[in-house]
Amino acid sequence: MTKNDLARIYVSNGYTGSLIDAVEQIDNFISVIGEALKTGEKITLHGFLSMQVVEKPAQIFTDPITKQKKILAPKKRIKISQTPGFKKAVGN
Repeated sequence: MTKNDLARIYVSNGYTGSLIDAVEQIDNFISVIGEALKTGEKITLHGFLSMQVVEKPAQIFTDPITKQKKILAPKKRIKISQTPGFKKAVGN
């Protein structure tokens, strides 16, 4: 499903604005979520999911070709978890 498909569903379920306005609202929502995650906040949308940025520590691995040990730098990842209400809604 694309953002435009989501906007069409939003409009067909009673949103009184245009399809372009619906796409702009979805873009704004995504932007706000991104900004909140950049600040390190945990976001919980009750009945749906929660998101937070987690730090993945540096890891040591062995290069399979040269057999040398190398270090992977620490990375930031976004952890997304389903809430219990969402799990029940989709049957998990």
